[in-house]
Amino acid sequence: MPGAKKKSKVLSSVLGKNESREVKHLDSSDEEMSDHNEDEYYEADPYEDEYEDEDVVYDDEEEDEVEVEGEEALRQKMEELNLKAQRRENKLIEDEEEAEKERLGINSKAEVYKPGEDFDTREYEMTFQNRAYEVHYRIRNEWPALSFDILCQPLDNTNYPLSCYFVAGVQTDNSITEKNCYLIKAYDMYKTRYDSDESDVEEDDDEETMDDEPSLEYQMIPISANVNRVRAMPQNRNIVGFWCEDAKVHIYDLTQMSSVLRQENMANSLKSLGKSKKPIQTFDFHRTEGFAMDWSKCVEGRIATGDCNGEINVMDIEGSGIYSWKRIYNKPFTGHTSSVEDIQFSPNEDTVFASCSCDRTIKFWDTRRKNRKHGLSFQASEDADVNVISWNPLTTYLIASGDDNGQIRIWDMRQCSDQETALKPVGQFSYHQTSISSIEWNPHDSTILAASDSKQVTIWDLSLERDAEQEQIEKEIGEEYPPQLLFEHLGQKEVKEVHWHPRIKNMLLSTSLDGYSLFIPENLSEEATPAESSMNDDDEDQ
Repeated sequence: MPGAKKKSKVLSSVLGKNESREVKHLDSSDEEMSDHNEDEYYEADPYEDEYEDEDVVYDDEEEDEVEVEGEEALRQKMEELNLKAQRRENKLIEDEEEAEKERLGINSKAEVYKPGEDFDTREYEMTFQNRAYEVHYRIRNEWPALSFDILCQPLDNTNYPLSCYFVAGVQTDNSITEKNCYLIKAYDMYKTRYDSDESDVEEDDDEETMDDEPSLEYQMIPISANVNRVRAMPQNRNIVGFWCEDAKVHIYDLTQMSSVLRQENMANSLKSLGKSKKPIQTFDFHRTEGFAMDWSKCVEGRIATGDCNGEINVMDIEGSGIYSWKRIYNKPFTGHTSSVEDIQFSPNEDTVFASCSCDRTIKFWDTRRKNRKHGLSFQASEDADVNVISWNPLTTYLIASGDDNGQIRIWDMRQCSDQETALKPVGQFSYHQTSISSIEWNPHDSTILAASDSKQVTIWDLSLERDAEQEQIEKEIGEEYPPQLLFEHLGQKEVKEVHWHPRIKNMLLSTSLDGYSLFIPENLSEEATPAESSMNDDDEDQ
């Protein structure tokens, strides 16, 4: 009926104009409607011309029908409004949750990164879930460090909150005339709190779990040139060697600096601090710079350095009471035909050390050989420089190597002979896509190994074997990971070195272009207690 249709249009018009007025008009009687300028509404009706000559009749039935239609429209409109309000509320909650996850480094919409695949850094940002770590801290630096080593003492605390001391050799640009290395103390390090899960917070809400950043203190060490390699003496980790790009090796005694950071006898330490900022000895018999350097684990003070000419020098402490070094021979050990990249002393033999080179070989030397020639040698890579090696401190017949092709190989020295014949590795991992920059066995577990390339740090357990069922699942979903791969630490730029902490079990430190990382992987976590002795008689028989 035209009258009913026309009145319905009036109601729709009001609904469209103002939702706040909508309920008021719909709850009013028709008489009240006429008091609110009914003519005004009719003038706004686009169908008004069609009804000019028609007689409009309103009877009780028509009015009832209009009222029913109005109530139904109100109900539908209220449902729509409630639905919109609920959607807005849900969107606000989602936005708040996403903002909190972003703050915590967790993104529910994030895609799982598969190492080796490329992604657009303009569109994606690398992040991580903190539940992957028991401890994880990052330290930014002003200048990058190619190399560092960890300083620790027998009485250092290994309970939470943790403290860690390390010395870093930095690389600055040519505009910086005064070079400085750093002795750094990171402390007040607690377990990582899993803020993304409230139940985890409640379970771990104790003195060992806090959100605060670690505290930092440091001392600067003046040095003559940029540093290629830093190594601390195992018997006294305050004695540190710096292999510099000016072809000199500087030995520093950092005892006083370390005491200041530990706040032991601070007054006396500050008085003599100036002395510790000068090297106690400098070796300048290398003709060019180098990167290879290591201290003997068996003979206190014995140190070997290798340079880019393929020459190796070995120095021993002379006298007693005062640290002073002298070359054991006046001429270097020779045998490599290219740059010596790394040196490792035997963990259980006084006179034996190993070296690797860009000539793709690993050679073994004995300091008792007066002709200064290697005893054993084998080719450790078919077509790439061998960059790093690590001698297993517990299973002493195993050596790990890493090369420019990203290959990690495990060698059994019992298979070596005095003939330079081909030697097959007892283990090999082809997971890394770029050059291996560092490799090191866990000092507390003979089967666990850490390695790094420019993009990541990986942790391997050689005792694990492939599970046939898991292998089939990986093939079906198109992902395949080596069964020995325990953990991947990502997010650093141009990783250079990784080291296990000598006393805090399963803690690792790594250095990169953008700073340092200190972390304990969750799947290696144990209570942070002093490590057991890294050597015993039974270990040699493993």
